[in-house]
Amino acid sequence: MIGRSALFSLAVAALTNWSAAAVENPAFRVQPVAGKILEQYCVSCHEDGTTKGDVRLDNLSELPLNARLDLMNRMLEQVYLKQMPP
Repeated sequence: MIGRSALFSLAVAALTNWSAAAVENPAFRVQPVAGKILEQYCVSCHEDGTTKGDVRLDNLSELPLNARLDLMNRMLEQVYLKQMPP
């Protein structure tokens, strides 16, 4: 079983691209490894129609950068506090 901190670290690393090009071009896509993690541990409870805790993860590419960063911070907090994944 993958540890909570390792799970989140892997997801964040795979989700974010902190290059200057990424800042200039805010296009976003979930990397395959992060998609698998989110699908396995998160999406069943946090997708359209089953949004729990006011968190929805199936529309990440539609969120503005600030909203994605806020969501990632909230996810980090929940994983750190061992609230998620259940």
